[in-house]
Amino acid sequence: MVSVIAALASGGPGSADDVVGGNGPRIVAINNAGKKYIIEQFTSLKKAKKALQPMQAELHRMGRSAWFEAHDVPSDFDTWGRP
Repeated sequence: MVSVIAALASGGPGSADDVVGGNGPRIVAINNAGKKYIIEQFTSLKKAKKALQPMQAELHRMGRSAWFEAHDVPSDFDTWGRP
């Protein structure tokens, strides 16, 4: 399972948060192991939160695999961080 949130998170779009430093408003995918993947960066948290609901609806409508492909999320992201 993957959750999508709007938050202040480190990293840049299309990166794992432990690879690239920096802070700013982002939409972030989070897998069951708590690993984050930055989907999109915004100029304000308000804009990120406004874009969040449509992106969450898109995930539910498209399904995980198609949504990952559409947002350049690695296909194995949901397994990152598992022992």
